[in-house]
Amino acid sequence: MAPPTFPRLAVYLVAGTAVVTPLVAAGALAADDSATPAEGAAPNPGPAGETGGGGAAAGGTNEADLRHQLEIHSPFFDAATGNFAWKVVPAVDVMGTFTDNILQTHSNRRWDVGTAVTPSVAVIGNTPNTQLRLFYAPTVQLYARTPQENSLTQSLNGYGSFTVIPDTFHVYASAYAGVGSTTGFGTNGLGYGTPGFTPNASGIAAIGVSRQTAQQIYSVSVTPTAMHRFGDAGILTASYSASETIAETFPGSFLPSFGSGGTSQHSFSQQEQLQFVSGEALGRWSDVVLLYTNQTSGSGQLGGATSSNATNQVGYALNQYVTVSGMVGYQEQRYPGAQGASSVNYSGIAYQASTTLTPNPDSQITLGYGRNFNVTGPYVNAWYALTARTTVSANYSASQTTNLQSTQNQVALGQINQYGNFVNRQTGAPLVLGANNGLGIRPGVYKTKTLGVGSTTTYDRDWISINLTGVSQQAVSVPTAADFNFGGPVPTVGSTDTSWTVSTYWSHSYNPDLSGTVGVYYTNSSYPGRSPSRSDSLGTTFSWQYIFSPNLTGYFVYNFYSTNYSLSAQNVYVDTVIIGLHRSF
Repeated sequence: MAPPTFPRLAVYLVAGTAVVTPLVAAGALAADDSATPAEGAAPNPGPAGETGGGGAAAGGTNEADLRHQLEIHSPFFDAATGNFAWKVVPAVDVMGTFTDNILQTHSNRRWDVGTAVTPSVAVIGNTPNTQLRLFYAPTVQLYARTPQENSLTQSLNGYGSFTVIPDTFHVYASAYAGVGSTTGFGTNGLGYGTPGFTPNASGIAAIGVSRQTAQQIYSVSVTPTAMHRFGDAGILTASYSASETIAETFPGSFLPSFGSGGTSQHSFSQQEQLQFVSGEALGRWSDVVLLYTNQTSGSGQLGGATSSNATNQVGYALNQYVTVSGMVGYQEQRYPGAQGASSVNYSGIAYQASTTLTPNPDSQITLGYGRNFNVTGPYVNAWYALTARTTVSANYSASQTTNLQSTQNQVALGQINQYGNFVNRQTGAPLVLGANNGLGIRPGVYKTKTLGVGSTTTYDRDWISINLTGVSQQAVSVPTAADFNFGGPVPTVGSTDTSWTVSTYWSHSYNPDLSGTVGVYYTNSSYPGRSPSRSDSLGTTFSWQYIFSPNLTGYFVYNFYSTNYSLSAQNVYVDTVIIGLHRSF
């Protein structure tokens, strides 16, 4: 049986959205038409409409009475709190754009003006059995002088946790779509939304990327999970995960191909996992036994790829703040030869020694060293509350995998935070995805190391974020140049490409209606043994938004992107101006 396509998998996550949209939009949103996640505000479902006779004659019925009668009979209304358990906010952005180098070329620079339209929907689910955050925004771009740059791009961030049977059966789902660049140009850092960075940060991020180098990325993961507690002995968990990821350079047609185009990479993975975590019966000791297998179908070496893992981790709590642990196990990994790439067959011992520090209830720091799927090195997973206003986070991991599988793993860890950003749901650190890692998503098998470090500080009228992301990829097996299906240079086996990005944002609220954001990023990418062998990218953004009414916001954005290569004849810079209106309904 052929694997399901991305649209079929994606509907698992958003099927409920299509059902509740017309109902909630008509009633629930009338009670609260304020900010949405896309506008940078934390979700805050408004109170239900109140009954009363203040606006009607005695014995009469006013509009609030009628609305309230509809609300209390809605399946989405929580009578205990007086709030709606579901909130769906549709919106649309219309933008006028100007760029002085639409083709992103070193010479013969071509200016153009265009129009971009971004319909969007934000979905919030907040019930005892459902936690859902979903934001979807496709962007249509049309240009006056360069129609070959017209495009339809997709942006999607979503995470859902659904309780089917309390303490027994749950379903988890994550989804992501974004636009990256095969050259790492014009996307790193600036796709990371911030409060006040206009309501349409995701759509604006795609406007700076030429269709000639753009790479559309989709990924979705659904994981039904069953669990059973054996008293104080521990908890047994069994799960099945289905994940699909697609990365495609833009096809010749205007519409995306969703993986059916000749320049696409796609992966459909199925993973079965069994885990036992010991309980209070062991006292200070803990024991975690993990077994899983993975089968993948898809393009190139992903067709018929398999992996399996069996590990046992034993820990001991020295006190309430410090726990030490050790893990040992066995792993196997198989990638068939395809498209001129040699097969990869690995089997060996996995191990890790680590220490976990818990300095306060809002912080946890795990530091370790070990071997995971043929890569030996440190392991870090940490989040720490420096103050009541500032948090820092860090994550470092390494494994032998493909770029598509690495993206799948990152998306499975993601959720939308209170600012509308797709982050690691455990640490809050930015995810290192193919759309923002400077190297893009390339075919082949690599020893991949990823690092994400971030800090966030929130004041009454300011929000400051500093992030560092890094990726290192040592080529283990890659296709021939004719089958590489990627716009960037083909790596040689044994070579190591690296990309580092540092970005910072400051968002400030001047008054309740006016806010602005300044953002800067710098990326350094290295491709040894090829030409060009290095690139340095700098990007800046200045944006202001003004709230005309609770449902209408205007914004102005100026972006500058510059990439300098080791070959100066390839250097590129682009200025982009965007003026837009955001209307929510």
